[in-house]
Amino acid sequence: MGSPVPSAPSARRADSGRLGGRHEQPTAGACITTFVGSARSVFTGLKMLDHPARLAGIFFFAAAVILPADAFGSGETVSVTVNGLRDVKGQLLASLFSRADGFPARPELAMQALTLNITGRMARVTFTNVPPGVYAVAVCHDENGDGRMNSRFFGRPKEGYGLYRPTDIQSGPPRFKGSAFAVGTNRIAVDVEMIYPVD
Repeated sequence: MGSPVPSAPSARRADSGRLGGRHEQPTAGACITTFVGSARSVFTGLKMLDHPARLAGIFFFAAAVILPADAFGSGETVSVTVNGLRDVKGQLLASLFSRADGFPARPELAMQALTLNITGRMARVTFTNVPPGVYAVAVCHDENGDGRMNSRFFGRPKEGYGLYRPTDIQSGPPRFKGSAFAVGTNRIAVDVEMIYPVD
């Protein structure tokens, strides 16, 4: 009896397109099926773009991916503690200025302006979404409720006011630079003591 013939070792083909030693050519039917499927996908995408709500959703998603987080209003918080309010009459006007224009008596020129009810001798004010920069806070006890800080000659206040690092106002209104503080990447807390002019 002769010796058995050893079987050839199996081999994995790197080209999955070769079967039985021949290269498999795509049929005409397969090409047509692929073309129809691609055309249907393109048509479906164009149909989605025709719908305004879907189109808006696509643009919003793209903006959320491309734009940085701070483009949606994120920022730091500036907390102000106001001490020394002499009564609860009127209201408290609190303004956050990012420049000297309008400081301290014109809240309409401030970056943020808040109006609060007064419930005691102390009040807390919070400014949110504040970008890094240099700012100054002005607080007014608007006792007559007219929505502004009333002044005498040369800009001297007639109503109670409060500033960070208050200065002598006998010669004129306080300056932005003297009351300014920096906002960086941390929460800022400042204290303001109310000053009431002598009648």
